[in-house]
Amino acid sequence: MTEKTVPKEFVLAALFSGIGRLQKRACPEQMTGSVVGISRCWLAANSLGKVATTLTTWEAVISKAAALALGLQDPSGEDAKRLEEDTGNLRPLLSLFSQAPVGKAEEKKKGANLVRFFSPHSLEAEYAYPSGKQQVSQCDYKKLWKEFEKEITDIGTDLTTDAALVLLENYTASVPCLLAPELETDPQKDPFSDISLFDHLKMTAAIASCLYLNCMEEAGENEEQAVSCDLAGSRYRLIGGDFSGVQDFIYRISSKGALKTVRGRSFFLEMLTHHVVAALLEALGLSRANVLYAAGAQFSILAPGTCSAASKIEKIGKELNTYLLRVHGGKLYLVLESHAFGNAGFAGSEQGWKTVRRTLGERIGDKKKGKFKEFFRADDHNPACRNCGCKRAMVAEDELKRWGLYQEKKPLCRFCFLLMPKTPSEQYSQEVSTLEEFSTQQKQCLWCKSPNQEKRQIWKEVGGEIVVGCQHDLCLGQDSHGECQVCHQQTRLYPLPSAEVIGAVASSGSEKPDVVLACAFCRNLYHLGEHLPDLKCIRRTKQRPTAQPRMLFKIGEWYYDFPKTPKDLKDLLCRDTEERGWLINSRRDGNLYQADRPISPLYVGNYHPPRTEENRKEKKALDFSDFAQAATGSSLIGALRMDIDNLGDLFTRRFSDKDFIPVRTSALSRLLTRFFTEFINALCAGKGMPPSEKAFRILEDEGERHEQRWVTVIYSGGDDLFIIGAWSEVIELAFDIQTAFRAYVCQHPNITVSGGLTLHADSFPLYQMAALSEQAEKKAKKNTAKGKEKNSFAPFHIARPAAPHELPEAFCWEEAETLRSLAQEMVNGLKDKSGTSGTRRLELKVPRSILSQLFEVVEMYEQEGKLYLSSLHYILAEKEIPDALKKRLIDPKTIEYLSPVLTWLDLMYRGEA
Repeated sequence: MTEKTVPKEFVLAALFSGIGRLQKRACPEQMTGSVVGISRCWLAANSLGKVATTLTTWEAVISKAAALALGLQDPSGEDAKRLEEDTGNLRPLLSLFSQAPVGKAEEKKKGANLVRFFSPHSLEAEYAYPSGKQQVSQCDYKKLWKEFEKEITDIGTDLTTDAALVLLENYTASVPCLLAPELETDPQKDPFSDISLFDHLKMTAAIASCLYLNCMEEAGENEEQAVSCDLAGSRYRLIGGDFSGVQDFIYRISSKGALKTVRGRSFFLEMLTHHVVAALLEALGLSRANVLYAAGAQFSILAPGTCSAASKIEKIGKELNTYLLRVHGGKLYLVLESHAFGNAGFAGSEQGWKTVRRTLGERIGDKKKGKFKEFFRADDHNPACRNCGCKRAMVAEDELKRWGLYQEKKPLCRFCFLLMPKTPSEQYSQEVSTLEEFSTQQKQCLWCKSPNQEKRQIWKEVGGEIVVGCQHDLCLGQDSHGECQVCHQQTRLYPLPSAEVIGAVASSGSEKPDVVLACAFCRNLYHLGEHLPDLKCIRRTKQRPTAQPRMLFKIGEWYYDFPKTPKDLKDLLCRDTEERGWLINSRRDGNLYQADRPISPLYVGNYHPPRTEENRKEKKALDFSDFAQAATGSSLIGALRMDIDNLGDLFTRRFSDKDFIPVRTSALSRLLTRFFTEFINALCAGKGMPPSEKAFRILEDEGERHEQRWVTVIYSGGDDLFIIGAWSEVIELAFDIQTAFRAYVCQHPNITVSGGLTLHADSFPLYQMAALSEQAEKKAKKNTAKGKEKNSFAPFHIARPAAPHELPEAFCWEEAETLRSLAQEMVNGLKDKSGTSGTRRLELKVPRSILSQLFEVVEMYEQEGKLYLSSLHYILAEKEIPDALKKRLIDPKTIEYLSPVLTWLDLMYRGEA
């Protein structure tokens, strides 16, 4: 049976079924009756009559879904009754991180700092942190409601589900779902005080959509009978997806064009994640409301337990892995699993939602151990591979003939095919050399920047990947075959549009530069990484674009291009009923998501500093040398990796069984995703710090010069990040991220991050930067300072032989703050304030030999375990050193922090004056 699609009116009815709560709080004197009744009247009054009628028809189903979203099984219980009416004094939303229980050891230290609230706010509060303010006035709700209604009115009657989700998140994500008058004095005793109205409405729509499809299947697509179906036996499927091989896919490449290529690979992985999510939603007839989580190469979707759901999920997984195997050589693998459960699976109990998630996680873990196993199942109908004897994943005869590997009645499986040397046949060479022109004349090639208008822009497909460019020798060049100099795959190769190539084209020099030859996929990723900071939109279509795109990818049968503006995206989406769009890091304007086809938000960490005026003139993207030259002192690159400690515990053991409910886990994922995308981008740009905090600048008088940090986000999403940039900016950013994260999670003692920072020359391979900074991060996670693991930072980490009395290389963040304050005090005390302004180094008013002598004291301590105070007194006899600083440096406790602090100052001193 063809999977039925949940009607838009039904999804909107579920999403707005509780909007009456917000209206009643804004205008309590005018609103009477149940929440659903108030919501229905509001829908009818705002030209959404069909939605109001649908809410009336399916009220029982939607109300059941609203209860299940909170883990409620008993419709007659007190908590279930609270869903019907909205009573109680106004109060703010308790932060979900405040509600997360702490361990027994930290219970006494919990204090008031952990209790933080989100107040209803307008869209002006772009980066909202929880605060201790508990007072909320009716005026706050009136203002919020007025702004919300205005946006709904501006959009009009044809509201889409994507626009509704964006609007609801903007206006109700900081509004509590339920109010309990008897618990006003202690909100933490209310089990739902941390559940936002948005998260509850979204989960209600997700569960209601599953119930709708279950009922329609049971009633044979008869809606009149479906409405009265028994909901007790409803079935659901929790779908989980996780890409295996992510680290190798992103980082295991050569240094040729590494910065642009790695950024492109990271972004492509996000595209791939949302590609699979879109395929599942369309196959199962669901909306974006059913996506519980999608970031960091992982996703989770709530689906109905209909008869055809399992087979559709398996088919999509098989198709995507076939693509990954054919185009990317099996470096990536999609682990796609699902788990069926009933209504009891939503309950807040050991056998409820916690068991559902744990079971799915175990299935995903087991499947990861046997990547591509489904391609090796015995199949008597297929002949065996002539090399390994398996009977699945056979390469087509045409493809074998193209590469000179065909033997009659002796097939090859895909894996053996990848390992064998290949020589393209003459027929294949002629076939792929067929060039097709775009219909639109371009003044300049977007790849090699050739200004010759006679060379039209062309494209061709090679092995499922697209090559775009003009017929300039340094753009497409002559077809060649060999090993890609980026990913080392053997295939067709094309020149990388590097800065050297573009410079040669611009100067029209007779000598050709050394070109990097890459496969079509790596070539596209290089171009994607170059333009990533400017990307705003993504379009997916099955029709080959007729006008020259900025970039072009193909995943399976779908083409992906990148329109310049949301308006361009909307215009293009009107042409095909199967097309789909995404807006990158745009959630403020709900009207942008109003289109004939679905448009979804895509949140990614993609910060990149603006190009200098010189680079703009040269049309050159920033590279490692630009970041190194922007550093204070030494021209070095800093590589920073950070991630959340014990994230699995936060989702599984941190919440009790009764608190572990669907809406809470979905909200937790949303909050973490937002921090590692929107907040990280803002922090890199020098914005988004908590109230009363400012971005850390160790040279405070240079704040204007560093308005935006000279760093670039290689990857940030889910629960981890990898950032590189000018070393002096990266270490400051690490402290900013820690400060912001602690405020974001309400100073929770068990929700922490660890990180590691390494320094490198700008010529150092990026994949080695990633590996070494990962080692530094692991060093921080193994730190056991103060009897606790992790929650640490390893600055300036280097692998070195162990000393007899080795000083710590990683510091818990409390100690790292002491390290930072010492560095700040030394800079303030030793800086020559009369020095030339605007220099790229720290000018000292004392001889640099003092730093060298202090290094020697640290080295002697490591070798002998003795602190020579007499030597310290002699070194610090310099009269220019402030007395307070002398006193601190002589303190024996300071020796533990002295080595990284001296490294910090010494690096700032080095460089050109």
